[in-house]
Amino acid sequence: MTFNTSATAGHDQKPLRETFMVVALWLWQIFIDAMTRRRTYAALSALDDHLLKDIGISRSEIDHISRSVATGSRLLLPQAPR
Repeated sequence: MTFNTSATAGHDQKPLRETFMVVALWLWQIFIDAMTRRRTYAALSALDDHLLKDIGISRSEIDHISRSVATGSRLLLPQAPR
C-alpha cells in the first residue's frame, strides 16, 4: 500500500523543461504549417487556369487545398503515460 505524500507527489508531474519544449515544438509546428499554407496558396495562385485544369483543380479550390496541405505534417507530441 502506498500513500500520496508530499515526498512522492512530485514524481508524477512532468519537469518544467519538458513542458516548455512541448509547447515550443507545438508553436513551431503552427508556424511551419502557416508558412506551408502561404507558399502553397502563392504557388497555385501564380498558375494560369489552363495549368490548374491540367492538374485537376479549379481556381476556386485553391484556398481549400492550401488550407488542407499542412495538416498531414503534424508533429507527434509525446503522450502522457497511462
